[in-house]
Amino acid sequence: MSEAREEETIEDVDVTPLPVDPTGVPNLDLMLGGGVPRGALVLVVGPPGSGKTTLANQMAFTAARAGRRVLILTALSEPTNKFVANLRSLSFFDEEFLGDAIQVLSLAAVPAARPGGDRRRSRGSGAAGARQLRDARRLPRHTRYGR
Repeated sequence: MSEAREEETIEDVDVTPLPVDPTGVPNLDLMLGGGVPRGALVLVVGPPGSGKTTLANQMAFTAARAGRRVLILTALSEPTNKFVANLRSLSFFDEEFLGDAIQVLSLAAVPAARPGGDRRRSRGSGAAGARQLRDARRLPRHTRYGR
């Protein structure tokens, strides 16, 4: 009483290519076959100063230009206003996308979930993060930090 099991052949496998999202770096897109597969988890590694953050932000602005919505999460390394001020000097930066197609959120401003339900704020508040982004928009485009 055993059922005959049909074997799957290579012809039966769906090989429809996944849509790709361009990175905004033409030669990288060429190497990747047009960009990064949509929905893929991409880990970008390298030493400090190697361009990981710049690449990620170039991908974010490229996606926004294509009509996609983007969320940029910043860690504890720098305040949101400093982060945005540094982006202004890069050729792909476009102020028009901030606050609409591109949302920037500092993880330092997100309430920390603590055992027992205590939801004290960790390092500032959500309002502080929004205030940092608003203040960053007021800085002159030529303002640079960290030099």
